[in-house]
Amino acid sequence: MGRIKLATLGPTFHIERRVRQGTRSHPFFIAILESIMNGLDWSKTGLHIKAYLNHLRFADDLVFLSETVNEMQFMIESLQKAEYENGFGSNESKD
Repeated sequence: MGRIKLATLGPTFHIERRVRQGTRSHPFFIAILESIMNGLDWSKTGLHIKAYLNHLRFADDLVFLSETVNEMQFMIESLQKAEYENGFGSNESKD
Protein backbone atom coordinates (compact mmCIF):
# COMPACT_ATOMS: atom_id res chain seq x y z
CA MET A 1 0.00 0.00 0.00
CA GLY A 2 1.12 3.56 -0.64
CA ARG A 3 0.12 7.10 0.33
CA ILE A 4 1.02 10.52 -1.03
CA LYS A 5 1.51 13.49 1.26
CA LEU A 6 1.07 16.98 -0.15
CA ALA A 7 -0.66 19.48 2.16
CA THR A 8 -2.34 16.53 3.90
CA LEU A 9 -1.86 12.78 3.81
CA GLY A 10 -3.92 11.29 1.00
CA PRO A 11 -5.81 8.00 0.87
CA THR A 12 -3.98 4.69 0.62
CA PHE A 13 -3.71 2.93 -2.73
CA HIS A 14 -2.55 -0.49 -3.86
CA ILE A 15 0.84 -0.67 -5.57
CA GLU A 16 1.17 -3.14 -8.44
CA ARG A 17 4.21 -4.05 -10.50
CA ARG A 18 4.31 -4.57 -14.22
CA VAL A 19 7.90 -5.82 -14.48
CA ARG A 20 9.22 -8.08 -11.75
CA GLN A 21 12.83 -8.02 -10.66
CA GLY A 22 14.84 -10.88 -12.05
CA THR A 23 13.01 -11.07 -15.38
CA ARG A 24 14.87 -10.51 -18.62
CA SER A 25 12.98 -7.30 -19.33
CA HIS A 26 14.12 -5.70 -16.07
CA PRO A 27 17.58 -4.49 -17.28
CA PHE A 28 15.92 -3.21 -20.46
CA PHE A 29 13.34 -1.29 -18.43
CA ILE A 30 16.04 0.29 -16.23
CA ALA A 31 18.11 1.33 -19.27
CA ILE A 32 15.11 3.00 -20.94
CA LEU A 33 14.06 4.70 -17.69
CA GLU A 34 17.61 5.99 -17.20
CA SER A 35 17.60 7.45 -20.71
CA ILE A 36 14.21 9.08 -20.19
CA MET A 37 15.13 10.54 -16.78
CA ASN A 38 18.42 11.95 -18.12
CA GLY A 39 16.48 13.81 -20.81
CA LEU A 40 14.21 15.67 -18.37
CA ASP A 41 15.06 19.24 -17.36
CA TRP A 42 14.19 19.31 -13.68
CA SER A 43 17.16 21.50 -12.72
CA LYS A 44 14.99 23.97 -10.77
CA THR A 45 12.42 21.55 -9.33
CA GLY A 46 12.27 19.57 -6.13
CA LEU A 47 13.38 20.21 -2.59
CA HIS A 48 16.16 22.77 -2.39
CA ILE A 49 18.83 21.59 0.06
CA LYS A 50 22.01 23.29 -1.20
CA ALA A 51 21.00 21.76 -4.52
CA TYR A 52 17.68 20.56 -5.95
CA LEU A 53 16.64 17.04 -4.97
CA ASN A 54 13.67 16.10 -7.17
CA HIS A 55 13.63 12.32 -7.35
CA LEU A 56 15.13 9.13 -6.02
CA ARG A 57 15.53 5.97 -8.09
CA PHE A 58 15.77 2.48 -6.65
CA ALA A 59 15.90 -0.23 -9.33
CA ASP A 60 12.52 0.20 -11.04
CA ASP A 61 10.96 2.42 -8.34
CA LEU A 62 10.76 6.22 -8.45
CA VAL A 63 10.10 8.69 -5.64
CA PHE A 64 9.31 12.26 -6.66
CA LEU A 65 10.04 15.19 -4.34
CA SER A 66 8.67 18.72 -4.70
CA GLU A 67 7.75 21.73 -2.61
CA THR A 68 4.42 22.46 -4.35
CA VAL A 69 1.54 20.56 -5.92
CA ASN A 70 2.05 22.43 -9.21
CA GLU A 71 5.70 21.42 -9.31
CA MET A 72 4.77 17.78 -8.69
CA GLN A 73 2.16 17.95 -11.46
CA PHE A 74 4.78 19.39 -13.85
CA MET A 75 7.20 16.59 -13.03
CA ILE A 76 4.59 13.87 -13.52
CA GLU A 77 3.35 15.35 -16.80
CA SER A 78 6.86 15.85 -18.20
CA LEU A 79 7.79 12.25 -17.32
CA GLN A 80 4.60 10.94 -18.95
CA LYS A 81 5.30 12.98 -22.09
CA ALA A 82 8.87 11.65 -22.26
CA GLU A 83 7.63 8.07 -21.75
CA TYR A 84 5.18 8.33 -24.64
CA GLU A 85 7.80 9.98 -26.87
CA ASN A 86 10.02 6.95 -26.21
CA GLY A 87 7.31 4.39 -26.89
CA PHE A 88 6.36 3.74 -23.28
CA GLY A 89 3.44 4.83 -21.19
CA SER A 90 1.84 4.52 -17.82
CA ASN A 91 -1.08 2.16 -17.51
CA GLU A 92 -3.69 4.44 -15.97
CA SER A 93 -6.47 1.85 -16.32
CA LYS A 94 -4.97 -0.55 -13.75
CA ASP A 95 -7.32 -1.56 -10.95
